[in-house]
Amino acid sequence: MVVDEFRVKSFDGLELYCKTWHTDEEVQPKARLLFVHGFSEFIDSYDDWFALANENGYEVTSYDQRGHGLTAKTSKDFGVSSEKYVMGDLEVMADYVSKNYDGPLVLYGFSMGAAIVLNYMVIGKLRERFDLYISVAPYILTHPGTNKGLNAVKLMALPFISKIMPNYVDKADLKPSQLTNDSSKWDSYKNERLRHYQSSALFMQDAIVRGKRLLDPKFISIIVDRPLLLSQGTADTVCDPDASGKFIEKVRLTDKTLDLYDGLPHELMQCVDKNRLDHWTRVDNWLKAHLNKISTSDEHVKESSN
Repeated sequence: MVVDEFRVKSFDGLELYCKTWHTDEEVQPKARLLFVHGFSEFIDSYDDWFALANENGYEVTSYDQRGHGLTAKTSKDFGVSSEKYVMGDLEVMADYVSKNYDGPLVLYGFSMGAAIVLNYMVIGKLRERFDLYISVAPYILTHPGTNKGLNAVKLMALPFISKIMPNYVDKADLKPSQLTNDSSKWDSYKNERLRHYQSSALFMQDAIVRGKRLLDPKFISIIVDRPLLLSQGTADTVCDPDASGKFIEKVRLTDKTLDLYDGLPHELMQCVDKNRLDHWTRVDNWLKAHLNKISTSDEHVKESSN
């Protein structure tokens, strides 16, 4: 496995920190995956997960979103962004991974990134270029158990605050035990500088709007008809699994799969090895089945044109 680190200049000149995890030189990639991480995450934390992807023949490119990871120039930039930049940066990365490449493309996201992926299926400029979509624990609605007490008060005030102080930064109250069942990771979650849990008022308000509109039949009526895998743990107390179920019920797609993991928390990719590897196997099986359909379809097209 070879990993390249590089920067891609976004539409406004900001350089996004990116990495590509390549398959071994002698292995022709089955597909190219573009991954969109979640809130307060950074791509270096996915090295082990993308190593699994490489071992199974997938090339992966990802980027630290604006306000996150090594794209944030200083800690003052942590969590500062908005819908304009979230979707604009993704358009730049979608163009980057699709340029001079005619193989299968997969857009894949987690949590906040998973909801961004679902929105891209509706409004993305290059949404028809992606063959498959994967959304893990999408932030459609906040889990009712999290939306209580002070959190509820903050969320009620957010529309107002985001208008008068869009760059006002607050810290989300997320416990490591909500995120992963691997207790060996809890200390690093608490102490890792780049896992900052910070968000500007406008960034969070836009994320809430972005999620809620996925339950609006009019908004999702123009979604691109591509196969979608939506995976989530039933014990997710960050993003509401019931909202994911409602989205799957409402959305009109020829091929849609809701894959629930009984008793598992938010971060399926960071759970204990038994759960993590089971999740990878299920994702890989879905990818292989659908990539095989794409390959068969392409062969039929070639035969009919001869």
